[in-house]
Amino acid sequence: MWYIYLFVVLIILSIIYYYIFKKDVLSVSFISCLVFALSTLAAVISYKLGNSWNYIELHKQTAIYIVIAMICVGVGEHIVRIFFKKKKKEENEIKLIEITQFKILICIVFLLITFLLIYIDMSKITNTKVISEMINIYKTNSAMYNDSDNIEQINFIYTQMYRVSTAIGIIFLYIYVNNMCFNHKLKYNFRFITPIIISMCLSIFLGGRSAIMRFIVAAFIFFMIIYNKKKKINLKKFITITISILIIVLPLFYILLGAIGQTTQTNFGNYITFYLGSPIPSFDEYLEDSWTDEVLSEQFGEHTFIGIQQILYKLGIIDYYNVYQSEWIDFGNGLKCNVFTGIKTYLQDFGVGGVIIFQILFGIIYTYLYLKGKNDYKYLIFYGLIGITLIDQFRSEKIFNVLVRIDTIVYIISILIITMFIFNIKYEGNYNEDE
Repeated sequence: MWYIYLFVVLIILSIIYYYIFKKDVLSVSFISCLVFALSTLAAVISYKLGNSWNYIELHKQTAIYIVIAMICVGVGEHIVRIFFKKKKKEENEIKLIEITQFKILICIVFLLITFLLIYIDMSKITNTKVISEMINIYKTNSAMYNDSDNIEQINFIYTQMYRVSTAIGIIFLYIYVNNMCFNHKLKYNFRFITPIIISMCLSIFLGGRSAIMRFIVAAFIFFMIIYNKKKKINLKKFITITISILIIVLPLFYILLGAIGQTTQTNFGNYITFYLGSPIPSFDEYLEDSWTDEVLSEQFGEHTFIGIQQILYKLGIIDYYNVYQSEWIDFGNGLKCNVFTGIKTYLQDFGVGGVIIFQILFGIIYTYLYLKGKNDYKYLIFYGLIGITLIDQFRSEKIFNVLVRIDTIVYIISILIITMFIFNIKYEGNYNEDE
């Protein structure tokens, strides 16, 4: 019954946040509650489908931890909104973004070179030339599934080129969505599709299906924020758009298994509900089972500060680096899970106090980026690029595991340099709205 209680409380919280934050459908707290509510609902549906995986009934303490976490996100958002209210600015109008064909061509050439270099390198590492096999073998031998110290990885330079390529794709996606909101009949806008598609294909190499989800979430965020300047998006329209995206994205996510060389014996319904619904039962089992005592923190914040560890390790300041959380839970029927919601590592390293502090920090960081993005296209592009982490918080920790990393530094520098190059610091030229 605690799944039902948790779902109801999360829906009530989301409604409260919707009205507290002036019916803002992109409120970080509102989105966070809906994401966890969806995961809770998926777990219940999976059970009703016929016990497709070993169902774990939710315990009260797990539900309480999640509710506390969502309340803390709301506190963090409230703090930032008070600050922004004192410095209220008018939102910018939608302006047409025009980029010269030459600059688009340079970006496409860079993307193609990066694609070729990574393909050749991955082919040598995996000893295959078939892309689907290549992706699957490389992922299977990664730190996610392999504890070996001799994991062969893509050349460091190529990896950074991959990050830059992702930034290029997101930037052109922003331009495309902006211009579509400006004038959906604009034929000029189609030239931006090529770099977006190449960047998405390249992202599958090292990012798998989640990389595709990054672009979809970014497009959603760009559209919701930019179009809202033209016409306010109410709750009904938000729900309609969200459901439409889920109807397209969830089957696509299932179909893409073959593209990355993976298979599953479960049908679409069971697979999707497991993917969406397993993190909360996993977190519940982590809290209940005695094996949690075996996973102790040997270093301060060992399981939380993974990104900081990465930076310090690369600089030679520390000699340890917890590459990936190694706990796996077997749910039966060939289904395993190693994600425990975004609050598990906080609780593991710092207890309830860690959940409170870091969830407030989560609300502060994401709300700040969101509100800044409404008036500054660089912030908006970056927020769109990391938007998947806001949605994916129901699976694992995202601030210190994803944002505070060398990758993020590369993304930020790439956005600053690339936008300066293609925009010449300001938007170029003018196009007729009817073109």
